[in-house]
Amino acid sequence: MNICIITDGNNTIGLGHVYQSKTFAHYILNNGRGKYNVVFITKSEESVNDILKSEGFSVLACENDNQIIEHLKELLPGAVIIDKLDTSPELAKTISESFNSRLAIFTCITDANQYADVTVMGAMDSHFKNTKEIINNGHTISFHGPRYLILRPEFFKAFNKKSSFTGKVLLLLGGADPANITCSSVKTLIKSEEKYHIKAIIGRAFANREELNQLIINNRSDSLIEVVENTTRVSDYMEWADVAIVSPGISFFEALKTNTPVIVFNQNQFQHDAWAEDMTTYDKEDISLLPTMMKNRDFVYPNDPRVVSMDIGNGVNELIDIILQ
Repeated sequence: MNICIITDGNNTIGLGHVYQSKTFAHYILNNGRGKYNVVFITKSEESVNDILKSEGFSVLACENDNQIIEHLKELLPGAVIIDKLDTSPELAKTISESFNSRLAIFTCITDANQYADVTVMGAMDSHFKNTKEIINNGHTISFHGPRYLILRPEFFKAFNKKSSFTGKVLLLLGGADPANITCSSVKTLIKSEEKYHIKAIIGRAFANREELNQLIINNRSDSLIEVVENTTRVSDYMEWADVAIVSPGISFFEALKTNTPVIVFNQNQFQHDAWAEDMTTYDKEDISLLPTMMKNRDFVYPNDPRVVSMDIGNGVNELIDIILQ
């Protein structure tokens, strides 16, 4: 059976949807034991598509939604999975009405959800509570909450055993980090009186590498700065860190899953608003407070009752069973 996954990523929106989708695709293939063929359909640029191709996936590049529909006509998938924040309602409606395919939509904030058989909102819109309900007059099964996040297997195996703070700081702001919180954090930390060992993980889409290079070259503090590019073993660095600086999104949950405390900085106003009621997050203007946060250990901890109740990432097999039934 063909399964088509529609997703996008770029320097503006980041690569979170792309990485989540490919992780879910691997779970599907591992569970399917040869029954499924996964094809990605995307409007992303070639460098993003290469990430998917490098892991053996077929990728069909499109310029518009009409081309997506044409590809679906050729593939006749048994299931279509869309992982996009701004999924077009018109696209979802066309897929729902034109194909005998089960339609699942992940992490979407548009009216496209009303046309889906399954909707999944793991990190948003649930106040971190896990729910499963039938909506749209019985047409849609809706999953909400961190239990239904798609985490790579490595995050279920890693465990940070540190019990004290030794100055090891991990910067993990997504492959693109559009607000460039990475460089701003480095600038602030190396100006403080404390000594830090900073590891900054960046991806292919990170556009501020030259600025980061100059910060390393010009560093006259006792703090050490290292850059890790395009790693596939993020969990190893989370185990190493005393604290991870992340944005609201998958890295927040991945770090907590590995028992690593976090500080959360918003990339934009949308992230600020989405988490404002439920979790302490900071805006880029607050980066000057980082040394104080470090001194006071003002972190979100994995043993916080709010975090424990999230049951992070443990619902993946439940989702696969529902989507591919």
